[in-house]
This record gives sequence, structure tokens and C-alpha cells, in this order.
Amino acid sequence: MVLPGPEAQQLATYIGWLMHRTRGGIVAGGLFVLPSLLILIGLSWVYIAFGLVPLVAGLFYGIKPARHRSRTWAGSSPRRRC
Repeated sequence: MVLPGPEAQQLATYIGWLMHRTRGGIVAGGLFVLPSLLILIGLSWVYIAFGLVPLVAGLFYGIKPARHRSRTWAGSSPRRRC
């Protein structure tokens, strides 16, 4: 079973805290967030540097429907997902 975002973050931080107290909790929490932060920074840089290039603009334009659908799905009632 894979835990959703906030629960996974809290569990990783808690396990780090259990193993190495405060320092372990800080490191575990930081390393949990680091990959998504780096992806966000990378995509932002690509958009700023190459956003007007037709190929890159098309790729970012193509991501919009998927992003919209995932946000709509996440906001829907859990009873309707089954």
C-alpha cells in the first residue's frame, strides 16, 4: 500500500525522528521534499528559458489537460472513485 502525500511525508519524518531524533527528522523530511522541489525548479527554468520555442510551448500546453484532470479527480468525492 502506498500512502498519499501528507501521510507519507509525516511517516518519513517520524521514522527519521525515531531513528536519529531531531536531526534524523529534519534530514528525512528535507530529503522527502527535495526531488519534487528539484523537478519544479527544473521545469520552471525550462519554461523561462525556452517557453517561446514552439516545441517546448506545445509540450507545456499538452500538460494542461492532464494537470486539470488530476486536480479534478483529487477534488472529487472519494465515494465516486470506486
